[in-house]
Amino acid sequence: MFQIDLEKYFNGHYDNKLNFNQIEKDLFIRIVMSNGTTKTTYDNRLNDVNETLLKYIKHKKEISVNDVAISSGITTIELFNFLNNNLLTVNIVGGDAFLNGCLVNISTKIKALTDENMSLLLFNDENELFGNFHFKRLILSNPLIYLFVIAKLRILKGNITSNLVKKVQLVSRELLKEKNIKIMKDDFFEPKTNLYKKFDVVRAANILNLAYFKKDDLNIAINELKKRVMITGILIVVRTNINGVNNGSLFQKISDTQWELLEDINDGSEVKNLVLNN
Repeated sequence: MFQIDLEKYFNGHYDNKLNFNQIEKDLFIRIVMSNGTTKTTYDNRLNDVNETLLKYIKHKKEISVNDVAISSGITTIELFNFLNNNLLTVNIVGGDAFLNGCLVNISTKIKALTDENMSLLLFNDENELFGNFHFKRLILSNPLIYLFVIAKLRILKGNITSNLVKKVQLVSRELLKEKNIKIMKDDFFEPKTNLYKKFDVVRAANILNLAYFKKDDLNIAINELKKRVMITGILIVVRTNINGVNNGSLFQKISDTQWELLEDINDGSEVKNLVLNN
């Protein structure tokens, strides 16, 4: 049975760092967004990708990075710390389509976390935190508490400015503390011309793959991200398989219409040809 004070967490009041890190992992593993994607991120899973990137940028004194689909942002913090530790000045813009949410006071004993449209993600009572995958069990074992939470959210949905509703960002609290990391809501299927040619590195980890998107949709997303890379900059596309192995590729932008493969990591990216041939 897992419990967390949602209000305390989102207000940044957990002081013990070791305890906080474990609480954060246990929290995000329970968040399932409305489209079925999760906020689960594992520590250190992109270490070899970061090491490979460093070979191509270590001559620079300052680096700008766009990290897309950051989920909880844990690997974004790791990238930032890794580059900083290698004496690079780093500025990161991290984006995610599911960045914003709401913390809702259902009652004095019940708090709920929702997405920005007030769809329930999880809630806790005095004893336990209930995530999305608990809801079916809860409907059978204690339907009244679940129905009470849903009913209260429906009432508040029309009054999102209520003092019972606090807007929050669904990322690691550590991410929000770092002044050189900016976060934004980012749907890379929509053009963001203000980001074009702004970044030395654009990283797309565990998002651009054939399990998530059709080929036509991947082409749209890849072309949008390519536009964000400055000339001579690098696009990283990587996917972690079920065994924890990273298969990815690093591409360099030679001109607006020409890209070259710099290096494959293990088996390379499954969308490598789409990047090179579009």
